[in-house]
Amino acid sequence: MIIITAGRGPKGDETRLDLAQANREILKNVIDSMRPIKATAIMLIVTDPGDILTHFAQEYSGLPRKHVFGCGTALDTTRLRVALADKFNVHSSSVSINVLGEHGELQFPTYSCAHISNIPLLQFPGIEGIDLQELATLSAQRGFSILSRKGHSEFGVGMAVSKIVECVLKDKKEVFTVSVRVPGTNVCLSLPCVVGADGIERVLDIRPHLSEEENAKLREGIEKMSSCLSSLV
Repeated sequence: MIIITAGRGPKGDETRLDLAQANREILKNVIDSMRPIKATAIMLIVTDPGDILTHFAQEYSGLPRKHVFGCGTALDTTRLRVALADKFNVHSSSVSINVLGEHGELQFPTYSCAHISNIPLLQFPGIEGIDLQELATLSAQRGFSILSRKGHSEFGVGMAVSKIVECVLKDKKEVFTVSVRVPGTNVCLSLPCVVGADGIERVLDIRPHLSEEENAKLREGIEKMSSCLSSLV
């Protein structure tokens, strides 16, 4: 299994997308230096901006697309589950919710179909006193908050990577929100996927279960990624 973390970090107020051009060149050099690449290899992209670099890694590597994917919002999903579990005083394993879309400004939580032990989240006792938007925002900004205070934020990402790698090596077929090619498009965003020894074994179509607002966020992310890719080609 190949894990790519090479790249420079953001400078000043740069977003993940501002890093695209510089880290794309680094990514290409890294992939070119490891040729020939075994046809059965699984490649995990950790470097930011993950969605864009996952797209280019699929193009540069020559591997099947299901063998090349990014960490996406796997860590963001875990952070939001933990935050919700803390609010409702339950274990995070009892909270079922995903963070999908662009790993960045347009990522969104799937509140409309989330649940705690089969009870819809939006109907769970005590939900009235919780600001879900604020919770999602704080969870999404957690990485930047840690980075600004400590100068690095590798531990959370490392944990997410280790879980994904274990899932591949042990063929556990767990569902992770990782960055993959969105079916019917040319862009990569985070969607719920079954991960196993063959990489992305299935992309779950969650769109029919999302709210109109959530689907709009997903479409907006697709349009943003498409525009960004067009400017880089």
